[in-house]
Amino acid sequence: MKYASWEQRILRENDLSARIIAFLATARTAARIEGRVAFAMPDLDDMTKRYAGCRAGMALLHQWERQRHHDSARYVAISPPRLIIDDAWLADREQAPIPHVELWMARTADGLPPLGDEPATLAKTTGDATLDALLFDGASIVKRREGKRTGAWLVTRI
Repeated sequence: MKYASWEQRILRENDLSARIIAFLATARTAARIEGRVAFAMPDLDDMTKRYAGCRAGMALLHQWERQRHHDSARYVAISPPRLIIDDAWLADREQAPIPHVELWMARTADGLPPLGDEPATLAKTTGDATLDALLFDGASIVKRREGKRTGAWLVTRI
């Protein structure tokens, strides 16, 4: 499979507008929404699994940011989306969590949780020049640590 067709499928399957409609059909006042790059990575002819997951995550981050600005003013309050890339994914470990994008939506802006409540530090590099070129272009990256776990990278649009 070629990367481009796989990415298009991911973007179609993670349409934020459909998730807004589903949220509005519930009685909930707020919800955390997660968009997975994939539950299983296909074999790609033209890209490594590690890079493809990060690139698809950035594409989904950009899509949700555009959709958020379009839909949030009309229907619900939506937090800025963020891409989460686990250290294990960047280390290319087996069973590493696949990159994913998350955001919060609420019926009113007061219902959104505060952002930045986890311990994190602004990052300057992932240590991989190819990934840095992809991730740091127009994005803010922080490094989050979770107890004894190595942590994850949180990517948001600037």
